[in-house]
Amino acid sequence: MTDPPSPDPALLELFRAELETHLATLSSGMLALEKSPDDLRQLESLMRAAHSIKGAARIVGFEAAVQVSHHLEDCFVAAQRGQIALTCDAVDVLLRGVDALGRLGTPSGSGRGGTVPPEELEHWVAEIAAVRSGQLAPRVATVAATVTTTATAATTTAASQAAVLEFVNEAKEHLANVVRDLLVLEQRPAEADAPCLQRLLRAMHSIKGGAGFVGCRTIEQLAHAMESVLEALPQSGMAFDAALVDTLLAGSDRIQALVDDAQRSNEADVSDIVQRLQQCLAEPTPAADDTPPVDDVGHPRLSEPPVALAEPARSVDEPQRGPDRSASVRIPVPLVDQLMTLAGELVLVRNQALRSIESGEAAIRPVLQRLDALTSQLQGAVTQTRMQPVGNLFARFPRTVRDMARQMGKSIELEVSGTEVELDKSVLELLSDPLTHLIRNCCDHGLETPDQRASAGKPAAGRITLGARQQGGQIYIEVRDDGQGIDVERLRSKILASGLRTEADLARLSDKETLALITLPGFSTASTVTDLSGRGVGMDVVKTNLDRLGGTLEIDSTLGQGTTFTLRVPLTLAIIPCLMVRVQDQCYAIPQKDLEELVCLHPEPGQPRIENTMDQEVVRLRGRLLPLVRLSEVLERPAPLDTETREAIVRSPRPDTATFFAVVRVGERRFGLIVDQILKNEEIVVKPMHGLLKPLTCFSGATILGDGQVALILNMEGIGRHAGVRFGEHVPREQPGDGSQRDETAPVLLFRYGPDEQFAVPLAMIRRLVMVDPQRIERVGSREFLLVDGVTTPLLRLDQVLPVSAAAPAHPLFLLLPKNIKRPLGLLATSILDADTLPSGITHDAFRADGVVGSTVLRGRMTLLLDLCRLAEQSDPTGTAASTDETRSRQGKILVVDDTEFFRELVRGYLDEAGYEAVSAVDGAQAIRMLESDAFDLVVSDIEMPGMDGWTLAKAIRQRSNLTGLPLLALTTLDSDADRVRARSCGFNGYEVKLDRQQFLRTVAKLLGEQRKAHAR
Repeated sequence: MTDPPSPDPALLELFRAELETHLATLSSGMLALEKSPDDLRQLESLMRAAHSIKGAARIVGFEAAVQVSHHLEDCFVAAQRGQIALTCDAVDVLLRGVDALGRLGTPSGSGRGGTVPPEELEHWVAEIAAVRSGQLAPRVATVAATVTTTATAATTTAASQAAVLEFVNEAKEHLANVVRDLLVLEQRPAEADAPCLQRLLRAMHSIKGGAGFVGCRTIEQLAHAMESVLEALPQSGMAFDAALVDTLLAGSDRIQALVDDAQRSNEADVSDIVQRLQQCLAEPTPAADDTPPVDDVGHPRLSEPPVALAEPARSVDEPQRGPDRSASVRIPVPLVDQLMTLAGELVLVRNQALRSIESGEAAIRPVLQRLDALTSQLQGAVTQTRMQPVGNLFARFPRTVRDMARQMGKSIELEVSGTEVELDKSVLELLSDPLTHLIRNCCDHGLETPDQRASAGKPAAGRITLGARQQGGQIYIEVRDDGQGIDVERLRSKILASGLRTEADLARLSDKETLALITLPGFSTASTVTDLSGRGVGMDVVKTNLDRLGGTLEIDSTLGQGTTFTLRVPLTLAIIPCLMVRVQDQCYAIPQKDLEELVCLHPEPGQPRIENTMDQEVVRLRGRLLPLVRLSEVLERPAPLDTETREAIVRSPRPDTATFFAVVRVGERRFGLIVDQILKNEEIVVKPMHGLLKPLTCFSGATILGDGQVALILNMEGIGRHAGVRFGEHVPREQPGDGSQRDETAPVLLFRYGPDEQFAVPLAMIRRLVMVDPQRIERVGSREFLLVDGVTTPLLRLDQVLPVSAAAPAHPLFLLLPKNIKRPLGLLATSILDADTLPSGITHDAFRADGVVGSTVLRGRMTLLLDLCRLAEQSDPTGTAASTDETRSRQGKILVVDDTEFFRELVRGYLDEAGYEAVSAVDGAQAIRMLESDAFDLVVSDIEMPGMDGWTLAKAIRQRSNLTGLPLLALTTLDSDADRVRARSCGFNGYEVKLDRQQFLRTVAKLLGEQRKAHAR
C-alpha cells in the first residue's frame, strides 16, 4: 500500500502558522477558564479553536491531530452544556492534549505530521474519556523516577537542533519566573492555592513536556518531581516554609544547570535532589500558624529571615494571559548583531549621500529624503530587536537577597520597580556584575543586624530598593538601602592612611566627591572583608563596567539613614544622536544625552562675560556660577591639569570675539565646554576605541563621518576630571532689604514665525531645539509631520491656532520640542533671535488669545508669551486634550507661590480656567502672611525662591497647628529623586515638574479630593 501524496509545502506552512495561533488560544483560554469555569464566551473560543485545528489537520492529512482535536472539542461541548466540570485535573489532561497537538502538527521531513508514542496517546485518550464521563481520578502525588520502556536512552542529539534551542529558550523564561514566584509564596504561604502556585505548576509542566519532546529525560524527570510536590501542596497540608523553598530552589537551580548544557543533560545524576523532593512528600511539615516565632525579648526569630518582594501592580485575581506567540519571534543573537551592523553602515551611507548632494541637483532630494526616512525606520526597528526589559536582570536579585539574608541572619525586604523599562541587550549584560556587587554590598555592609537596627529605632527588617526609569536617552537605575550609611569623616581618614589622596586634596573635595573615591581599585571602608562583599571591594569593577558603557555612578549617603547608588547608562551603544563641534581643524562629537543647551557669549556691554576665580574660568548663567573648560586646552595637554596649569590658562589673553560653549551634564553637575565652532546634529555609528587609545579618558569612542573623516566621541566625565573642574555652589540671590517682594526674571527663547510678530517661550519648557530642512516635512491631508530621532512628530504652525501672520519662507526652519507634553509635538519657527530674560510686568489686555499668557516688551518690541501646553491641546486632532468640566465642579481656593511672574500667571490661568479661585504670592514670606489672614484649600509652591524658599515655606506651614492638614503641592523645575524625597520630608503632599497642564490639574483635584474626604471623616 502506498502512502498518500505529501501535501503542498506552502499549504503545510499555512497550516503550521494557523496551528500555532490556535494552540496559543487553547493554552491561554484553558488557564483563564480554570479561574472562571462558567465563562461561556471562553468556552466558545476554545471550541472554535479545536474545531478549526480539526478541519485544517484533515485537509493536510494529519489524522492523529484530527483525532486529538476532536476529543478536545467534545470535552468543550460537554462543558458548555453543563455535563462536566473542568477541574484543575481535567485542565491538566486537556493541556497535555494541547502539547500533543503541538507535536503532531509539526511536519516531519517527509511532509507528514509529527509523532507521539502510541502508549502515551492511548493513556491520554483514556484520561479524556474519564474527563467526559466526569470520573477522572485525582492525580496521586508521587515522585517516582520516570522510566519509559518505549523511549530510548538517546540524548538530545536525536532531536533537531532547532527544537532543542527552542526548548532551552522557553525553559529559561519559565525558570526566571519560577524563582520569583517561589519567593513570593514564601512570603505569602496562605496563597498556596492562588494563581502564583498555578503559574509554578504550569511552568514545571511546560518544562517537563518540552524536555520530553526533545529527549532530555533527566530534565523531564526532575521537572516532574517538582511538579508533583507543587501539586500536592493545597491538599497535603504541607507548610510552605523556608526548608521547602530551599529544596524547590535547589531543584530549579539543577534544572537551570541542565538546561544550560541540554545536549549532555541525560548524562547527569539528579537522584539526590529527586530524593529530597520525595522526602517532602513522604514527611510533610505541618503548616505553621500565621504568628511569627519570637525570641526571649520579643523580636522575630531570624533563623529563617524572609525576603519581601514588592507587590505586583496586577491583582492576584487577574487571569494570566499567555504570550501572543503570533506577535513575537525568537531571533538568534548573531543575526541581530549582523542586522545591527548593517543598519549602522546604512546610516553611514545615508550621511555620505546627504552630504554629497548639499549643493547638487534638486531632483535627487526627494529620493534621499525617502532614504533618510527608511534608514531611520530600519534603525529603530533593528534597535528594538535588541531591547529587553530590565526586569530580566532584576529577576535574579530576589533570590540573591534571600540567600544572603539567610546566610547573615538578617531580615531584608527587597522592593523592585521599573521592570518594564527596556535596555539594549549588550548594555543589560554589562550591568549584571555592577548591580550584583551593589546589591551584595547593601546586604552585607549597608544594612545593620536586627539588634543594631532596633537600637537605632529602625524596623528590624532592612529595606533595599531597586528601581529603573527612563529620562531622555538615558536609563537611571537606583540601588538604595536604609542602613547605616557611609561615615564621610572616617572615609577621609582611611583615604589619607592609604595614601590615595593628600590632606590638601581632600580639603578641596565636597562630601559627594569624597564618596566617589570608594570606586578606587582595592579601596574599602569595611573594617573587615568578608567572603560576601565589602563596601568598596568590587566597586572598581562597578566603575570599570560603567565606563565601558559610557555611564556614570553617583553615590549619596547619609550617616545612619542609608546609601543610594545611581547608575546612569545609555539606552543603546550602537547609534546615538550627537552634536558635532570643531576645535581647530578637527571634528568631535558630543552625545546628546550629555548636552543641556548651547550658549553664545557676545562681547557687547551688558552681556554675560567670562570671569576668573583663582584658577577657574566661570560664567554667571541664570543665577549660578558655571565652570568653563576650554576643549582646545584639554586636547593640547595630555597630563591632567594641575593648579599651576589652570592658572596659566586663566591668565592667557583671549581675543574679544563671540564665545561658543555647550552646557554639558555630568550626573547632576554641569559645566560649559568652550569650542571653536558648533556644526550640526548628526546620528553617528559608535565604533570602539583602539586598544592603544583606551587610556585616553577624555574619549569614549569614535565614528566615521559622511566625508570619511574619523571623529572622536567626547566623554564629559573624563574631560571634567582631566580639567580638574570644581563645581561651584548656587550663587545667592539678592535679597530685598525693605521687606518688599520682587519678581525673579525667567530666561526665555526669542523667536519669529511670521514676519510681523515676536514670540517668547521659557527655556525651562523647551526640551530641545532642532534645525530642520523644510523639504523633509511630510504632509498627510492638512497635517504636517517630521521624523525626529526616529519618532514621527506632528508639527504645529502658530498661524493655525493663533490670529498671527503666516510663516515667511525660510531655510532652514527650527523646531522647538517642548517638555512635559505626552505626545510628540514640534513648534515651527522661522528664525531664532536669542535667549533673553523676561522682565517683570506682563500685560494681559494688549493681546488676548487662547494659548497666549500675555505680552511684554523685549528689545524694544512687543513680545507674545506662549503657553506651549495649551497650544498643544488646541492642535490635538484626536480630542484628547484635558477637559475641565470635571474639575469645574471641584471648587477650592488655592494659593500659588512663585517668584517668576510668567509661571505665576500661567498657573493662575490654568486654575481659573478649571474653576478654582487662585491667589498668588511672590515668595514664602508673603505666602505665610496671607495664610495667617485668610483660609486656603491648597498651596501650590515653587521651590527655588528668594527670601523664604519652598523648602522653608513647607516646614513653616507644618509647624503651625492650624495648618498641619493643609495640602501642599511642589511645582518646580527640579527633577531629581533626591529633590522629591526632600519635598516629602519637608511636608509636601505632591510633587510636579513644570509644567504638564493636564497632570498638574489632575494632581490638584486629587489633593483637594483627599482633603475633603479627611474632613468628612
